[in-house]
Formats: sequence, structure tokens, C-alpha cells
Amino acid sequence: FIEISLRHYLFSSMYSFEEQVDMMENDLIYGECQKNSVRAQNLYAERYPNRTQPSRRTFKNVCDKLRQTGSLNTRKSEREKRKTNEGNEIRVLTMVAQNPHISSRQIE
Repeated sequence: FIEISLRHYLFSSMYSFEEQVDMMENDLIYGECQKNSVRAQNLYAERYPNRTQPSRRTFKNVCDKLRQTGSLNTRKSEREKRKTNEGNEIRVLTMVAQNPHISSRQIE
């Protein structure tokens, strides 16, 4: 699952929404080529010569992503990002100075 999610994240950040839609053009370019990824890759290169050229696997990934998520947009992380500030930095350094063997998971 993590490998698939990472692959989709990396893929999504490499290609714009518009580029992903163009790859789908009728399931789209992929469908026009009867889901033959080699033909789809060649047709995409012919139609969009100035764009980053996707690998054969990319066409299947776009279809899979659309089927699984119903969207081509990159999913935003729901995890709140922790803010590092001087107070937090001092607190963490103090805890480590007091106990050099402390686990990072024990530091809150």
C-alpha cells in the first residue's frame, strides 16, 4: 500500500492535472490505443512533443488512480505539520542533554 501511495504521489507531482487528463483522452489516449501502453506512449509523444514523456506504466497508473480515487488531484496530507521554533528546539535539546539515550518517540 505504501509503495502504491508513494508511486501515485510521485507520479502526481511529476505531471500536471492537464497532462494527466490528456493521457486519459477517451480513457483517452490510452483508450484510443485500446489500452496498449506502447502505442499510447508513442501517440502522446506525437501529440505533445514539448512535454515530459510518460513511461508506458504511467498510462496504467493514471487509469488506476482515477478508478481508485475518482480524482486525478494529489491528495493532501491530513497530518498536521509540527512547527519548529526556538522554544521547541531548546526543550528537545534539554531533554536529550538530560538523557542521551531517550527515544525520539518519547520526546513530545
